[in-house]
Amino acid sequence: GKNPGELWKISTKKSIDSSPSENTEKQAPVFSLEYMVNGYCVESCQEDERAHFAMALFKRRNLTWQDLRSTQHHGLGSEKIARSSIKVALPPMVTEDVDIIAFRCIGKAPMVGFRSGRTFNILWIDKNFKVYDHGS
Repeated sequence: GKNPGELWKISTKKSIDSSPSENTEKQAPVFSLEYMVNGYCVESCQEDERAHFAMALFKRRNLTWQDLRSTQHHGLGSEKIARSSIKVALPPMVTEDVDIIAFRCIGKAPMVGFRSGRTFNILWIDKNFKVYDHGS
């Protein structure tokens, strides 16, 4: 049998590949809530907001990453957010080379996070527009 310590190392190793490869461009996104920040998570939403959030994920299930980039960002598409406009602490896995992306999910309120391969890791549901500077 394998040393249990070895198994532990294998199962907990997480490397964030921030460079989308060509093959993931043609795949639909997978949405992850793993890194969601408390206070900006599903738990801090009202029931109707949770329903909108779920529908936002569901409506994008058949679109590819390529589609999502070429779609209008106020619709189902994405918008890249400048690091300098982020007003909350960035989690440690969001290194300098990682793009921060927003998708609308509750009316105009976005879910904000980063892409790793085909996975969109949602960090914040920005229902009060406090995560980044939205301009006027």
